[in-house]
Amino acid sequence: MEGRVGNLEAGQARLEAGLSRVEGRVGNLRGGTYQHRVTRFITNTANHKLDMRDVRVMWSEYTPHSDELSLRILDAEDRGIITVEQGQNLGETDIVLTGRRRTDRAETCAVVEISVTIDQSDINRAVDRARTFALIMQQPVTPVVIGDSITARTGQHAEEAGVAVVIVKE
Repeated sequence: MEGRVGNLEAGQARLEAGLSRVEGRVGNLRGGTYQHRVTRFITNTANHKLDMRDVRVMWSEYTPHSDELSLRILDAEDRGIITVEQGQNLGETDIVLTGRRRTDRAETCAVVEISVTIDQSDINRAVDRARTFALIMQQPVTPVVIGDSITARTGQHAEEAGVAVVIVKE
């Protein structure tokens, strides 16, 4: 009897591990689908939620873009403005936007991190990558997080860190 119970327990452990892997893969698919959807409408979102106009996508995994961001990163690394590590980190940004503020038409940039559920790490990445991009652009850069939901505590942290939060429902 103990052998059967042991076999059942081992089988259950394998099923639970398999289910955990499936849940992880589904979560990755969900996140990728959400990121693709947000990216498709990013210029409209930037126009209406970030007070930008003449928006241009400098970098995004899902939309056509030039090599301008990569070239600026390499140039900044070569000139010692940023480290190679900072350049690699900035190159992993979800979206980089340039445009003009609607209010005064001044040039502006935004570094955008996308996550279904916005958490502390998304905010930290947006701040860190916006700082690096600001060094390259020699102007302020707005860190932005876009997601379906955010807790009150995380929202407060975003506000304190100067990160724009945009909620786009899944």
